[in-house]
Amino acid sequence: MVCEPQQIPGCPGLTAHRGMVLSASNILAILEKDGVLERAFSLYPEFQLLVLGHSLGAGTATLLGFMLRPHYPSLRCFAYGPPGGLLSEEAAEESKKFVVSTVVNKEFATRLSINSIVQLRDSVLAAIQGNHRSKWKLTLNHILSVMRLRPIAEVLLNSEEEAPLILPTFHRAGEEQSAAPKLYPPGKIIFIHRNEIQAGCCSSYSGSHYDVLLAPNTVFDSIPVAPEMLTDHLPDTLVHLLKELQPIDMSPGSHV
Repeated sequence: MVCEPQQIPGCPGLTAHRGMVLSASNILAILEKDGVLERAFSLYPEFQLLVLGHSLGAGTATLLGFMLRPHYPSLRCFAYGPPGGLLSEEAAEESKKFVVSTVVNKEFATRLSINSIVQLRDSVLAAIQGNHRSKWKLTLNHILSVMRLRPIAEVLLNSEEEAPLILPTFHRAGEEQSAAPKLYPPGKIIFIHRNEIQAGCCSSYSGSHYDVLLAPNTVFDSIPVAPEMLTDHLPDTLVHLLKELQPIDMSPGSHV
């Protein structure tokens, strides 16, 4: 996962995930080429511009919002389950002026970053190395193959004695990754926290209690491993909760 920062076009001093910047730039080019917004506002001049997206689309929508704001100062953006490794600290602070994000319970996307992935990888490898049953070989083989580290997988699978030597190597690699600039999720973040664990792997919400809080951008720095980390990220989960929950106080004092 490469999250090399790049300046947001038209926003001096503000940087973001390079891939997301390029995606938003491509969408902006299409909008400008086809004159989409000009034609829309010629028909509905009293309307205001709203951009929104879910998951990676939320990251793209946020950056598109940055690029369009000079022309549409009243622009607002809704980012549903946005990616965590998106904005520099300065850009994240600036985004609070026009972006509102939602994060549901343990969803993984808003917690994804180079540092959190390295931390999760090392934790998984440490847990696997502490388990001497043969099943760990299959698990480690799958993880390292996904990471395209097949040669290391072969070493571990062929020699249990060498396994303890591998993790320090990963930690050194992790230290190098940690030197990369930290990136954060966008906007004012509405965090929907569930006090009861979701029953089963599919939607089952009856009887659950939720706290709706305004969370700082800096708290989503680790990935919790839980069955609901995937289902909490699904759009239908968010739609259900937004229909059920009451409006929250967005004043500065309402923080996690």
